[in-house]
Amino acid sequence: RQHVVLVMHWPQITAMRNEAPSAMHRDLPTLICAYNDTVRLLLSGHLHKATVWGQLCGVPSITLPAVRYNAQNWQVLELASDGGWRLAGFGAKTRNHSRCSDVFAFDRERPCGAYEKDYEGRDVGSCGWPSSDAAEEAGFAVADIDGPKDVPSQDVFNPSGACRWKFARAYMHACRGGASEACCSVLEPAFLPASGAPFAGCLCQRDMWDSVVSWFDAHSDFSAAAVMLACVDEYGKRILFTGGPIGFCEAEPWSGDGHGAASRKLPGPDNAEDAARRAG
Repeated sequence: RQHVVLVMHWPQITAMRNEAPSAMHRDLPTLICAYNDTVRLLLSGHLHKATVWGQLCGVPSITLPAVRYNAQNWQVLELASDGGWRLAGFGAKTRNHSRCSDVFAFDRERPCGAYEKDYEGRDVGSCGWPSSDAAEEAGFAVADIDGPKDVPSQDVFNPSGACRWKFARAYMHACRGGASEACCSVLEPAFLPASGAPFAGCLCQRDMWDSVVSWFDAHSDFSAAAVMLACVDEYGKRILFTGGPIGFCEAEPWSGDGHGAASRKLPGPDNAEDAARRAG
């Protein structure tokens, strides 16, 4: 039996539901679920930030950062004959899941062959602001947003880090009174699955969605799901969210840690970080 890594430009969260209703497999998620004993990993791009989405019928789904932003956005994917895999050092290398990556060196002697890349100097890159540095993120604030006129421009706010609730919660403020044109017009461009959106597709990420649900429970008389659904049905907004009618968010959370944990164990260190070190 062959093992498959499915590499796509668009992430699985954007897949159209019931795309071919008369076909044996009516859409991409249905096809993946039918062959989840063969498909081991979904890799995608388009959104330009390193993001771990969760899993679809047991198949982990991960978006890789785009090489246009800095020279270090290459990743090392280890594959084993039994279907095991590992993105070596993924979380740390991508600067805690962001638009840019760091230079890493990998031990040539490591089982399954992770190869060292010649050190060429650290390319700072064009990664956005604030950067994904923990101190810089902690010192950056987004004021509560009441309507579209309050949304910060990309010149002011263009975060490097993917799916940061610390910043996204300011956008929820416009919806505390329920769905409205102002509320939905704030949410759509912020969470649209497009590379220029600050939280591209992030309502499909389980941790972010759980935070949104908790925020609405604490600050609004309306549930998060009710607000998002009204934005889609009543205001015609293209908002992907967990359990929503547009796109295909992950069906269940993934137990992987985002730092290279494999769907199946590979020989060698249990933690990929033990085998990777920063160069220079």
